[in-house]
Amino acid sequence: MRKFAFVFALGTLVMLACNSSNNKNSGNAGDSTDATIADTALAGMNRTATANDSLAANALPSVMPDIDTSDAPIAALANLTTVKLDKIHGIPDFIQGCSDGSAETEQDFETEHYIFVSDGQSVGMLIINGVRVYLRADLAHSSEDDNNVAYVGHGFRVHIVLSNQQSHEASDSFTYQGTLEVLKDGKSVYKTRIWGGGAC
Repeated sequence: MRKFAFVFALGTLVMLACNSSNNKNSGNAGDSTDATIADTALAGMNRTATANDSLAANALPSVMPDIDTSDAPIAALANLTTVKLDKIHGIPDFIQGCSDGSAETEQDFETEHYIFVSDGQSVGMLIINGVRVYLRADLAHSSEDDNNVAYVGHGFRVHIVLSNQQSHEASDSFTYQGTLEVLKDGKSVYKTRIWGGGAC
């Protein structure tokens, strides 16, 4: 089934590319869509990831990975001195159903270049200095109104404080702004403003 989905998606991309190059001189006469930033960015979240998503530069392979959200340290990050959060292109395959992505800029959010992704319920991921780090939801330290969200694992804690959250009932999605902080062994190692959103 995945092979068929991949072939179908690849064929669709080729057709779109051909149509795009054929219509370069026709302008936007037929385009009456007035999509908002949220609708554009969340369009990809309103679907389950497919094998085609794995074509992105650092997307996960289409084979479901073993997801380790334990507290066991990750050897490659044991002597961490500086933190760089790498961008995740799109929602990875391991997230099925509901999805949530946080980006460092509004433009990154629009183009689905996230620094943190999750299923909004139990598992999340970020890429620290080129190493994928899977985390589990820390419900004990998350608020009931979902404005304070925490994920933990491997000595890391991701703490997200949401503000300016908006629901979009027509697309069964939401967008937000806020802050994301990464702590390693209880010490803050990275903090940034975020733009994000999710959908089911």
